[in-house]
Amino acid sequence: MFGNFSEDRKGNSSVVGMIPNMITISALCCGLTAIRFGLEGKWPFAIGLIFGAMIFDAMDGAVARALKASSKLGAKLDSISDFICFGVAPAIIMYLWIFKGTSGKFGWIAVMVFCVCNALRLSRFQSAQAALNPKLAHFFVGVPTPAGAALLLMPLMATIEFGNQLTEYYLFTLVVKSWAVFIGILMISRLPTFSIRSIRLPQKSGLFALVAFGALIGALVTATWITLLALCLIYLLSLYYSYVQYNQAIASEEDTDSQEEVI
Repeated sequence: MFGNFSEDRKGNSSVVGMIPNMITISALCCGLTAIRFGLEGKWPFAIGLIFGAMIFDAMDGAVARALKASSKLGAKLDSISDFICFGVAPAIIMYLWIFKGTSGKFGWIAVMVFCVCNALRLSRFQSAQAALNPKLAHFFVGVPTPAGAALLLMPLMATIEFGNQLTEYYLFTLVVKSWAVFIGILMISRLPTFSIRSIRLPQKSGLFALVAFGALIGALVTATWITLLALCLIYLLSLYYSYVQYNQAIASEEDTDSQEEVI
């Protein structure tokens, strides 16, 4: 254990080499602080910190590749951070929000299933078994854990925006429990999902993309919860589209392989 750490440290002893791990720890701190705000019942702050952890999580890998500072320590730390930020933290927030009390027993089972699926999703990804097809590496297997956390929190975001009257009904709590289990199943499924790295913009559309990004930031500031819910719904719709695109890509690969065999 200590030998591996020291070997890893030799290659990344500079401050620049530590930046990716600093970003990962920032994400971890966001997840842990989200739990704190959940315990205090400050749901908007708790959700905001989960999304903050998502931003840091998206940054650390890109920064590590740009600085050529990837390390075994960083990979392990990133996996632990992901489990806490996108598995444990959102599960505890959901439990404290709606499941604690009369429905706590079965609510705890629902969020525990979500956490277990989250851990299995991360384990599968870390064990390098996540590729559906080596030639189609731009697809993920199952819903990634950050997206799973965002989808899990959708009912809470909806009540913040539209009111929490529905939480008084047992049927609503039953739907939320089923939702938590459903999202967990999506994470460990073999469903092909798009990777953000696979997104390609048309030529000469860079300025329009920047304008659209500015509009998105404006929407997040002025109508935060509606915008986040809309993004989650768009992602849900993209799951069907990614499934169709993957099958078309597989069919195209098979046609190409058969033509090469004939030649």
